[in-house]
Amino acid sequence: MKRLLLFCLIPLLVACKPAPSPKNTTLTIKGMTCESCVNGITSELLKTPGVTGCTVTLSESNAVVQFDSTAITAEQIEKRIDGLGFEASLP
Repeated sequence: MKRLLLFCLIPLLVACKPAPSPKNTTLTIKGMTCESCVNGITSELLKTPGVTGCTVTLSESNAVVQFDSTAITAEQIEKRIDGLGFEASLP
């Protein structure tokens, strides 16, 4: 009986493990000149696995990015923006 109870509880304990909380990072972006730049960066970041949200602001030359740190790092996000032809930097 104890073994049966143990086999029934283990999957429940694993399933109850809390999900990792999303992280936020703010990156400075050089090279944006118009809303098309903002839309392009936003679109590409939202297609990036692990990125759950972002707000790119032309007037502040930055991006605030929400991401799952188990899937992607802030440094990888920075490189992704650099790969689009802009110069991103973390604080």
